[in-house]
Amino acid sequence: MDIIKVKRYLSLFEMAYSKSKIEQQIINAQPRILEHIVKLLLYPKQKQYHNDWIVSIYKQLINISDMKWESNNWYLKKENYFKYFFTAPLMNQDNYNYLDKMLNRVIADTQDIYDKNILKNYYKRQWISLISIFYNEVSVLLSEGSDEVDKYKTLIKKYFIKKESKYNEK
Repeated sequence: MDIIKVKRYLSLFEMAYSKSKIEQQIINAQPRILEHIVKLLLYPKQKQYHNDWIVSIYKQLINISDMKWESNNWYLKKENYFKYFFTAPLMNQDNYNYLDKMLNRVIADTQDIYDKNILKNYYKRQWISLISIFYNEVSVLLSEGSDEVDKYKTLIKKYFIKKESKYNEK
């Protein structure tokens, strides 16, 4: 009896990708993710939109988490993810002009909910710090191959959704 070896079928999500293809996916997703992060930070009281923005962020991250590197059939190092999410677009701009440009674009796209007084709460350094810590934690999850939606949703809410306390109400 002859033994026939059958090559296992790989689904689309199990296929390996070149490093440059994964990096390009991150580069393409980064502006969309940052746009929704800026919306969450800029409009903390517009709760009716929060879920849509959160869903958009974690869907982008889950798509990236499905991509394995063909060289070792594993995921990139966390430093690679962080580089393309945060360091390359935000740290290489003069005084974080990339964030300012994104903020202006979000304001232009959301004129229907924009309040001119909202920018008095724009603390660029604080936002950069939050975004950096968020991307660092996301990079760890991606490097471990995590595709658990709840982990990403929890991180998004932890850093970008303000908890309202009954003690802060006036």
